[in-house]
Amino acid sequence: MINFETENLIIVCYPSNAGGKFLINCLGLSDNAVLQDKNLAIRQLDNKFNQQDKIQFIKTQLSAVNKEWNDLNLGCIQLFGVDGKCFSKLNVEEIRKNLNKEIDKISNSGKKFFLVIHYDDLIESVSKLWPNAKIIYFKNYENFMIFRGSIYNVWNRFAGVDWPKYPPKNLKEFEELPDFIKQELINMKIFLTHEHTKKFNHCHIWDTNNYFSEDDTVAGIKDLYSQLNLNNFNELAIREYYNLWIDKLRELSIK
Repeated sequence: MINFETENLIIVCYPSNAGGKFLINCLGLSDNAVLQDKNLAIRQLDNKFNQQDKIQFIKTQLSAVNKEWNDLNLGCIQLFGVDGKCFSKLNVEEIRKNLNKEIDKISNSGKKFFLVIHYDDLIESVSKLWPNAKIIYFKNYENFMIFRGSIYNVWNRFAGVDWPKYPPKNLKEFEELPDFIKQELINMKIFLTHEHTKKFNHCHIWDTNNYFSEDDTVAGIKDLYSQLNLNNFNELAIREYYNLWIDKLRELSIK
């Protein structure tokens, strides 16, 4: 039976292109956590996939990224068989039938595993299903999304006639946007409201501005390892992964 009472599920809430998968993968390098892939997770539970195997897998997947970002083929579909939205649409029995059968073993293994939520109004419904789950909630992600160029796609698709012609080039310009535009972005579920951080005592905050500094990123991840009781923090591996990831994002933004 799937253990919906487990304390080892970690819900990670962030907008698309805010760097959530990088953080999840860094946390997943711990020996007492699994990456977002059912087969890799089961191999780890069978003692056939250790931290060095995880590091090599990530590096291989990252080097293969060419024209567009693909999340390194790790994610909720690969782990659960469904994405986060399904947890609010289906009842418990339907969810049991739709989840990958491997979640039974993973949820009872004592290993941490990760679920992505992009829309913060889903946190409450998902938390009712997994009442003991921990939550990581991203803040200050706008500047990083600008860095990745994702805000340009948002602007081109949704800008109204009364919006500025061009999107903000930095966080200062973003904060200077009229309130109705920022509210519209929230209504379209492009950005989070931050209201849900007040509702959960077990909510951990990730400052996305960390990504503009290798040292801040490493320090922030090390702190989360401590908060979440993750073991085997590998600073050298995370530093290497960070630089490979940022270089790849820059490469993709030029193409």
